[in-house]
Amino acid sequence: MTFRTPIPFQGLDFLYPHTGEKLIKGTEGASLRLLALDSVNVRIEIDADGDGNYETTIDTAREAIES
Repeated sequence: MTFRTPIPFQGLDFLYPHTGEKLIKGTEGASLRLLALDSVNVRIEIDADGDGNYETTIDTAREAIES
């Protein structure tokens, strides 16, 4: 797996970023992208087959993925 932060997370505190992006790529080409939408919400995008297109998008509260 590789981890990149194409857009650094920014906010008043590292725990509550309002902008930023984390990209996680698996060895088989699949990827997961986490996007901070604001200080409360995050978008999760999943490219399960590694073709470069995110087939699944989930918008959720940040606290839902922290627990």
